[in-house]
Amino acid sequence: MGKENSIFSAFNACGLETTGGLCYGVHKAYAVCISQNQGYYYLDVAARTKAKNKELKATLKSAVRESGLQMSFYANQGSHLRFMLRFNRKSPYEEQAHAYLDGVVSILRSVGIAPADTCAVCGGGSPDSLCCVSSYQPVHSACMKRMHEDTKDSVERNLQNGSYLTGFFGALLGTVAGLLPSIFTALSMDTIYALLFALVPMAAMWGYKKLNGKSNKGAIVIVVILSLLSVFALQFMILGSAVMDEYGLSYGEAILAVFEIFFNIEGLVMIASESLTEFLFMLVGLLLSWQYIGRTGSSEIKSSEAVLSTLRPNPNYANQYGSESEESVSSEEVQV
Repeated sequence: MGKENSIFSAFNACGLETTGGLCYGVHKAYAVCISQNQGYYYLDVAARTKAKNKELKATLKSAVRESGLQMSFYANQGSHLRFMLRFNRKSPYEEQAHAYLDGVVSILRSVGIAPADTCAVCGGGSPDSLCCVSSYQPVHSACMKRMHEDTKDSVERNLQNGSYLTGFFGALLGTVAGLLPSIFTALSMDTIYALLFALVPMAAMWGYKKLNGKSNKGAIVIVVILSLLSVFALQFMILGSAVMDEYGLSYGEAILAVFEIFFNIEGLVMIASESLTEFLFMLVGLLLSWQYIGRTGSSEIKSSEAVLSTLRPNPNYANQYGSESEESVSSEEVQV
């Protein structure tokens, strides 16, 4: 965390600002955004390119190598280009941050990639603002405000018209669908995978929302309970298969035999005690999927508000009606 703060502070000294886990701003007419993930730092530059342009990818990689900077071209997302940065302790972070910003801009200019000049939301021209939408992007302020209002309206309609009942049935169907891969691996490969357990709560929440379940904390409770109960369903299928193989029973006879075990207190306690690994895997699955299943209507509004808080005037748009900045790139520059 200390290194992250120091590096973000270095970019702040270059004229960028920080909100949450993002550092963003405009450098020489290009909208840029710095993010950090698992110790790696990424510099995104807003530009309009073809995402699958292999020639551009090769050109940028070559240009980065020739620049001598300790970074690499990472990805072309179409709406922005991403570079991976490597910081060292041999020179001040501020010096490195400035070198990266200047170096990337120089590279983009050398290959004819101009700053993005269309709205990241609607695709229209003359974007009057900038906002953190996936990366720091030119947008119309009206588009962002409309998106925020649409989010609030959608959440309000859901809270008024959503149903726990239909949501529950959707979550139940989703739980069954999400459990199928684990049932398959358990019966055919005699093994279970913790990652597959994450599919259960994700599919349950997807089904809950699909059938218009009320999106609040109650939804999370329903999904968590069904996910934990699915462990018993998994054990039911495993035990049923084992009974069929060991005693040569038919499918129906095996089901009846397993039912007797599950609807007996002693049997149920035994099943629960022998399912500790599966319950642990399900808890891991819930943690892995929490970013998705933990999103309620109120959290969606807060997320939308956080995005809207990064809305800033677009200096490139202002320059179209005033004096041109010495660092502005001509709008006639070739888009790749």
